Amino acid sequence: MKNIGFFGGSFDPIHFGHINLAIQILEKLKLGKILFCPANISPFKTKNPPIASSKDRFEMVKQAIKNFKNFDITDFEIKNEDISYTINTLKEIKNKNNLRLIITEDTLLNFQKWKDYKNILKIAPLIVGVRNKFLQNFESKDFILSSKNFVETNIFEISSTEIRKRLKNHKNCYHLIPKETLDYIYKRKLYL
Repeated sequence: MKNIGFFGGSFDPIHFGHINLAIQILEKLKLGKILFCPANISPFKTKNPPIASSKDRFEMVKQAIKNFKNFDITDFEIKNEDISYTINTLKEIKNKNNLRLIITEDTLLNFQKWKDYKNILKIAPLIVGVRNKFLQNFESKDFILSSKNFVETNIFEISSTEIRKRLKNHKNCYHLIPKETLDYIYKRKLYL
C-alpha cells in the first residue's frame, strides 16, 4: 500500500505554491497520491475566517488539481460545516489509507498547538516541506522528528493574502494561480 500525502489548508485561494509543494513531495517520496482537504474554518482562523466560502474554495482546489492524476480532493471538512480539526479528519479517513500529513516549516513551528497533535503524529507522520536546512535539526520539547520527516523543496514565494490584494486591485494573477481556478474566481467575482 502506497503512502498518501494529506494536504489540508484554507486554500483561500489555492495557488502554484501549494501545487509546487505537493508535486515535489509526491515525487521525492514516491507517494501514491496527494489528498487535498480544504478546511471549513481553521481553529486558528476563527476570528479571521476565509474570504471565499468553503464551497468556492473546494471548487477552486478541484479546478486547480484536475489535470494531475495523482492529486485528489476530499470535502470531508467542508461537509462537516464546523471548525476543522485535522485529527478528526485523519481519524475518519485513516482506515483505508497509509497517511502522511504534509505541512510547511512555518506550520511546524506551531504544530504543538494543534488539537491532539500527538495522536496526529501516530496516525499520519509529518512530511515537512523545507527551504532551510537548519530546520532538519528541528527540536521540540513536545515531539521528536527525524530527517525522514523533512523534504527539501524549492518553495515558490507566493501568498494567498498577496493574491487577494492583487485581485482586488484588478492586477494579473495568471502567473500565480492555475488558469481554471482563476477563471472560476472571475466568474464568481471572488475577492474583487
